[in-house]
Amino acid sequence: MTVVKPTVGSIGVKIILNVESNISAATLIKILYRKPDGTIGEWTATKEADNTHISYTTTTVNDLDVAGDWLLWSYIEMPGWSGPGELAEFLVGEAPTTEALALTVGTNTWATLAEADAYFRGRIGASTLWDAAFKPAALITAFNYLYYSGKYDFPTTPTTAMKIAQCEMVLFLLQHQIDMDARAGLQAQGVTQAGIVGETYDKDARGVIAIPAIVQNILASCETGSNLFAANVERDDDEDA
Repeated sequence: MTVVKPTVGSIGVKIILNVESNISAATLIKILYRKPDGTIGEWTATKEADNTHISYTTTTVNDLDVAGDWLLWSYIEMPGWSGPGELAEFLVGEAPTTEALALTVGTNTWATLAEADAYFRGRIGASTLWDAAFKPAALITAFNYLYYSGKYDFPTTPTTAMKIAQCEMVLFLLQHQIDMDARAGLQAQGVTQAGIVGETYDKDARGVIAIPAIVQNILASCETGSNLFAANVERDDDEDA
């Protein structure tokens, strides 16, 4: 079967099934389907030029109306033989959302989208990662990671340092989010070592939000707690001060 990245409501998606036999004499050609929700149906298909494949091209938004794994069978009637072919399947993805994520300074971001764009234009290594499709979500996620980390006490009015730190956190997440989620999932299950290279996880670091050094340095003035330390010092009265 051949299909090009279908999503719910996609029109013009050509689905091709290999019937593995010459069906040039076929009098009836269909593609039978079972949707992820259990609904069954059929499409009237056509022969491809090689007479060993059949196809159907979606024409309405209702053709692919359920996200998930679809099951397909070819059905052929021809002189001397009729019946279904072998099972095939393909995944229909969720329809892309057109709803824009709202950015509200002080609520789910410190940097505006324009400020983040300006920062990343001057940031080496950002051009291939700072993609329009992820910008609002990336800013919101970075804000949440820092705001709820428990490591900082942020002022109500965002400072320049907070905005820069948020942008740097965005880059860190865009580079490492998938690996971080995978490792966090293993640690949540109590795994302390995994992978063919024998990665070892610190059990005491479970649940700790990873924040890169550059972000920690930028936000040093916002850290909670005190940086003052006391120590006992003995003085020798015979020594000069």
